[in-house]
Amino acid sequence: MALKELVPGIGCLSRSQVYARHQLYKGRKTGIAPAEPETARTKVVQVGGKKNGATRLFPTSKAPRFYPAEDVRKPKY
Repeated sequence: MALKELVPGIGCLSRSQVYARHQLYKGRKTGIAPAEPETARTKVVQVGGKKNGATRLFPTSKAPRFYPAEDVRKPKY
């Protein structure tokens, strides 16, 4: 059943009536995502050579290349 419009762009039902008619009050069914295991921030790598100390720590994710100079809000226009 299609709902008629009074005039093009204006429906015959109010917002609350449309809300109830479409059963939006029930909300969306969303599943719970499984928790991801935490990854280590650094990784130990074996390094060859006598004078190198045998192991090194490397970060698993790189730092961002761009850092904003100041925290200034951008204009909307």
